[in-house]
Amino acid sequence: LEYRTSSEMCYDAIAARDIEIGDEVTCDYACFDYECNGHEIEVCCCGSSNCRGKMLGFQDMSLRDKVRILHMVEEEIKDKFFSDEGIVLLQSTVPDGIEIVAGKDGNYLLATRRFEVGEKVFTNRATIVSKDDLESKSFVLKAGGKYFPLFNEVHFIHRKDYSELLGFDSFMNHSCSPNTRQSYVSSVEYESYAQKVIAPGDQITCDYTKLDNNVTKMENIGTTSFRCNCGERNCIGYLVC
Repeated sequence: LEYRTSSEMCYDAIAARDIEIGDEVTCDYACFDYECNGHEIEVCCCGSSNCRGKMLGFQDMSLRDKVRILHMVEEEIKDKFFSDEGIVLLQSTVPDGIEIVAGKDGNYLLATRRFEVGEKVFTNRATIVSKDDLESKSFVLKAGGKYFPLFNEVHFIHRKDYSELLGFDSFMNHSCSPNTRQSYVSSVEYESYAQKVIAPGDQITCDYTKLDNNVTKMENIGTTSFRCNCGERNCIGYLVC
């Protein structure tokens, strides 16, 4: 958006994907309308694989859908999202040699360079979140120039008296034969080391059953369970973590 007045608006239209000759040029109303006053779409027939079914403006969308397009919306809508909807924005720097990748089953960490056995992969600092805040607020992470919704049962480590948010490391997947191990060096800071050679393009994994804080002696309290699909020969099959 270049500018907007009461009578006119000037903006640039930027291709979100390749547009071929003959393709219809479309936009997402939610990127510039917090409320679609006067041009609501009660039943959307766009035919897209991720069709939301209707378009009543940005405010009517789910948290997941809002965050998915957050990098494209007007600053006015972004500001309103964080201020009026009580969203807590947390920022995290993705270390060199790692990137966050979107997969069909969720986001994960991918190595972009080689790590030798015993080499430090990264140092990270957890954000402490109180139990009250975790239950009453919604959290969004900005990392690597992208926004990600964070969910209680997936992206936090739960201790007895508080929870830890690990920023970019919230997306590291479990493996029963992981290629990294974690060791806390303070109450909130920990280091991750390669247990195996990690080649560029390898997914970076850890063992969810070994996330206790060895400094504070605070255990990882299991709050969710899932069937493991890591495919390793020693896979335990089912986890509570």
